[in-house]
Amino acid sequence: MISGNNCDFQSRNVITNGRIGIGTDSFRARLEIQSTFGGGLRSTIKSGNGGAGTFTIDDTNGSGHALLASTSGTGRAGEIVIQNTSNPNSALYVSTNGTGKALHVSGKTQLDGNVTIGDAFTNYQLNVNGAVKSREVVVTTTNFPGYAFDDDYDLMGLSDLEQV
Repeated sequence: MISGNNCDFQSRNVITNGRIGIGTDSFRARLEIQSTFGGGLRSTIKSGNGGAGTFTIDDTNGSGHALLASTSGTGRAGEIVIQNTSNPNSALYVSTNGTGKALHVSGKTQLDGNVTIGDAFTNYQLNVNGAVKSREVVVTTTNFPGYAFDDDYDLMGLSDLEQV
């Protein structure tokens, strides 16, 4: 047990005035962890005997960012991997209380794999079971002979076509 209001454990690990700093000696949050080593910071929450490890972020009266990852480099700002190794079809569940958006994604978004809305997964890259509303749909295929519809395209006559 560690007690006291101000504890300095050297190597920039500090407890002061109810705040904990690991890897830093100047921090503003209740808990601030900084890593200057390659590979960054890794946290693991495990629970044995069938229990669940829980990590809760609550920003009830804060800035509106319960979880914010940012970078000034060229790589990913953050990566969150959510896995259910016993049931890969149930890795992530997003829900709302019915008054707001359960999931809102802004900016350019890339989804790798198949996306299904309102139905069971299929082998299609996009599967929608229900109405789709769109301002514009662009469909292209490889080597699509759209030139045959141009006004200046010289169509083969029917008699010539019969002999082919």
